[in-house]
Amino acid sequence: MSPLFVLSFHCTIITMSAGCAEIVRSILRPYTENWTATDVDYAEMFLDFVHASPTENERQLYDMSEQIICRGNEVLDDLSLYGDGPREAAVQALREGSDEEKVRCALTMEPYIRRIKEAYAVSKNIQQVLPKLLWELCSGPLPPLEQLESRQALLRQFTTIVVRLMIKIIWLIEYSLEVQNPSMINHFSIYRRLTSTINALHHAQDIQMDNDVTWFLATANSMTDVLYKTTESFMSESPSLPRDNTIDTLYTIVRLSCAILSSPPSSPLSMDTRLFVQRVLVGCVLLFDSVHPQGSFSRESIIDMRSIISVLSKDENHKKQLLHPLLIQVNQTKKAPVSPKVRQMLQSV
Repeated sequence: MSPLFVLSFHCTIITMSAGCAEIVRSILRPYTENWTATDVDYAEMFLDFVHASPTENERQLYDMSEQIICRGNEVLDDLSLYGDGPREAAVQALREGSDEEKVRCALTMEPYIRRIKEAYAVSKNIQQVLPKLLWELCSGPLPPLEQLESRQALLRQFTTIVVRLMIKIIWLIEYSLEVQNPSMINHFSIYRRLTSTINALHHAQDIQMDNDVTWFLATANSMTDVLYKTTESFMSESPSLPRDNTIDTLYTIVRLSCAILSSPPSSPLSMDTRLFVQRVLVGCVLLFDSVHPQGSFSRESIIDMRSIISVLSKDENHKKQLLHPLLIQVNQTKKAPVSPKVRQMLQSV
C-alpha cells in the first residue's frame, strides 16, 4: 500500500480567508436543491471551524489537546520507523553471557523501549483529554449544531484527534504495526527481564506501568481501541448526559461533512481543506460505528453509508485510501449485519 495513505498529518493550521468562505457559501446554495435549510447551515458553519480560535475559557483545553495532537504525530511517525527494532540485541540478551554484555544489550534496546512507552503515554493523554472535549461538544444546553458552532475551536481539536490519530493508526496497524507488534511485545518483555536482574543498570522498575504497557501492546488495535473505549466510557460514566447527546453530535459531524463535500469540485476549496473534511467524515463514521448499537454499516443505521461512499469515491486520487479504513471496519464488525450493498460498494473500490 502506498505511503500516501498516511495522508499528511503534520501539525499545521488550515487557513481560509473570510472572503473565500463567503464565496463558498454563495456557490453552495445553487447546488443544495435537495438539502434542507439546516444542511446548508451545516456546510456554512463547517467552513469556518477549521481556523477557529479558542475563547479565553477554551484556551486551556485547546492548548492541552494541541500538545497531545503534536506529540501523538511524533510518536506514531517514530513507531512507523521501528522496523526490526533491537532484534540482534534481544537475541544476544537471551544467550548466556556476562553482566557487562547484558548491560550493553539493555542499553542498545533502551531507545526502542522508550518509543513504546511514549506511545503508551500518548494513549493515556488521549484518555484524559477526549472526555473533556466530548463534554464541551455534547453536553449542551444547545442543540447539536448550535453547540458545535459555539465550540468551533474545540470541535476542530476533537476532529483533528480523530483524523490524525485514528485513521493514521489504522493504517499503521494494518500495514506496519500489525507485523511489528509481536516483536515489540517480545522486546519489551526481554528488556524487563534484563533491567530487573542487572544491578549495574540502577533501573527503578514501575511494575504496574510495565504491566499496563504490556497489555497495551497485546491489544491488536492499541490506539484505536483507546479512542473507542474512551468514548464509550464517557457515554457510560456521565449519568447527567444522555447517551443520545454523543450519538447525535457524532451524527451531526458526519452530516455536515457530507454537506460540504457535496459541493462541486470547482468550488474554491483548498485541497487541504477538502481532504481534511473527507478524513473527518471517515473518522467520525468509524467512531459512530463503535458506540451506536446498530453501528454505521447495517441496513438499520441512521448513517447513509451509500451516500458517504459515493461522495468519497468522487475523489479519484484518494478514494482507496479514504475507503480502506471503512472496509477494514466492515470486515471486523460484530454488530448488526452489514448491508450487502454497502459491503459491495466498498469491496469494488
